[in-house]
Amino acid sequence: MEDLMKLERRVLIIGALEHLGTYITRTCAQHADFTMILVPELQSANGERNARLKEFEELGVAFIKADIYDTPKLLRAVRAVEVVIWIINLKSHTISRDVIEIVEAMRKEQSITRFIVAGFSYDVDRTQVFPEEQAFISMCRAMKRLIENSGIPFTFIIPNFLAGGVFGRKDGEDPTSLPLKFPFYGDGHTRVVFTDEVDVGTYIIYTADDPRTINKTLYIRSPENVMSLDELLVLWEAKVNKQCPTPCFSEEALSQMYIGAPKKNKVELAIMHSAFIRGDQTNFAIDSSFGEVASDLYPSVVYTTMDVYLNKFLPPGPQ
Repeated sequence: MEDLMKLERRVLIIGALEHLGTYITRTCAQHADFTMILVPELQSANGERNARLKEFEELGVAFIKADIYDTPKLLRAVRAVEVVIWIINLKSHTISRDVIEIVEAMRKEQSITRFIVAGFSYDVDRTQVFPEEQAFISMCRAMKRLIENSGIPFTFIIPNFLAGGVFGRKDGEDPTSLPLKFPFYGDGHTRVVFTDEVDVGTYIIYTADDPRTINKTLYIRSPENVMSLDELLVLWEAKVNKQCPTPCFSEEALSQMYIGAPKKNKVELAIMHSAFIRGDQTNFAIDSSFGEVASDLYPSVVYTTMDVYLNKFLPPGPQ
């Protein structure tokens, strides 16, 4: 990781064990004045989770053993810090209640200089989905309005597609195929945005004490990582020096896939339709009245390009 600025603030992270939360916690532990996490259990049957907690402990992270609904401990944690970072678990059934508990705790203590909300990978106000998923998006928008109207200084972080979530390999898969976890949706021409999770933590360190991002959304839309699936494929094919056939799903096929999908997969497919068919990640200009572009505000940050990120998936041996 590059030599980041020091954040002379005490930070509480809620959701540190979420996928994105792990990266944010590591960065805060190394560059914030003090980092504390809220964690319901210090030991579990999940070995990977326990290993992550051990790593955090070795990095000097402090633990508060409690969940969001343990009000006395939540208040004590909020009282001890200036910055609260919440990594939302959008699959949680209690998400609407969660935001109320967190906001009320910060209102009572009145010590928070910034409430940073990460976990919305897309702008809920500019994302259009299938009518069947409109209730979910409406719920997300209501959560956002509650935070905006809380009187607490906030910043929403929008990273779009997280690289670790969309790139990967299955056992036995052709090592020269494009390491994408889903097929091509749409015509391959629509531009979307990919972001390395490490860079999200980096930008949070910069934005946490930056008055330019108070009560705004910080969009991580790094120029070299705004690309279509076709452009991504060309990038990969140049690395492996061969053409790589990729399964494709038209808009109609994606819509049919959505109809037949189990309920747990429907939101994800609706977001894919929004991104790759409608272009909702990139089809709007970012105005300073509501948002800022991370790479514009912090040009000194050397972010990870997808050109570099893809190198980790190259097959061994000379190419």
